[in-house]
Amino acid sequence: MLTACSHEEEFVVGSDAILFDLSSQQDMETRAHHYDNTSLYLEEKGGGNFTVQAFVDETSTKYIDSRVWYIKDGNRWWFRQGNNWYDCYWPKNNNLSFFAYMPWQPSGAAVTIDNDSEYTFAGGPVFSCNLPLDITSSGINQENLYEFIYAYTKDRRNELVELNFVHPMSSIEIWLKQSHRDLTIHNLGFNNIYNQGSFSYAEETTEENEEFKEGFTYERWTPEGKPDKVFDLRVEKNVPEDLNFDSKVGGPFIVMPQRFSRPEFSTDDYKYVKLFVSYTWDGIKYDVEVPLDAAGAWQPGYKYTYYLDLGDNKEEILFRVLVEPWDVVGFKNKIDID
Repeated sequence: MLTACSHEEEFVVGSDAILFDLSSQQDMETRAHHYDNTSLYLEEKGGGNFTVQAFVDETSTKYIDSRVWYIKDGNRWWFRQGNNWYDCYWPKNNNLSFFAYMPWQPSGAAVTIDNDSEYTFAGGPVFSCNLPLDITSSGINQENLYEFIYAYTKDRRNELVELNFVHPMSSIEIWLKQSHRDLTIHNLGFNNIYNQGSFSYAEETTEENEEFKEGFTYERWTPEGKPDKVFDLRVEKNVPEDLNFDSKVGGPFIVMPQRFSRPEFSTDDYKYVKLFVSYTWDGIKYDVEVPLDAAGAWQPGYKYTYYLDLGDNKEEILFRVLVEPWDVVGFKNKIDID
């Protein structure tokens, strides 16, 4: 009898190996070239890797919890333990649900996977985040934070397992569109951001699943704590000597999806997410902030590019925001204000 890849028990398994297909396998290879520390995503033979968990649908028992590698020599995905490459096999009489994620060690993305001691599965991916909002702190910060992406598909048996990875987070960049000349930008960022919370979603991430697409919003995140963190980027650049118009000031940064208004708070201290800029012009320093659209939100899987106009009114911030889908091609976040 073949044995399954469970650490807990043996199952009655068949002879069909569990094989994977990623919706964007080329993107998997592209991801690695965007990272400085390629050991997270590549090994010597050249390929990607992720962690996958599989659960028996009828009992919610964990069947697989393993790292999976893509090896170009064989042009396929393999399970690995130590130096051994091997196959896992489908249970003979059961369907499986699959939850996969990258990076294979989510701590590098400030994410914790909810694995209870009894290895049960509550109908979909469950994880939490504690994202760094300090740009330059020691340890994990926005400069060395990795993206976290996941895929979920359920009720499969004896078939190729297609994994469509998606971003549960949001991405932000800040650009200077135009401003007064002879202006020095000191700091900029966002006040009142939730950076801790938990995520749960039971719908499949398959491309054809319209129910998933319609419900994949910030409401899948449950924030924790108070939004009293400050996303503060120290710039100290002169315009136009050091920082030209139409140039990036900061980002990309990763944030937890959330709404901009805070109905749970009545005071202005926490009620809205606010964009702030500190700058000096004509010898006078200005500290200006503006609430974001109260009806708006950062949604999972989208990039938000803020174009700032520090123009005629010295005590007002004007900006427009470009919203784009955040493609799963991967990057290591870098602060780039040069």
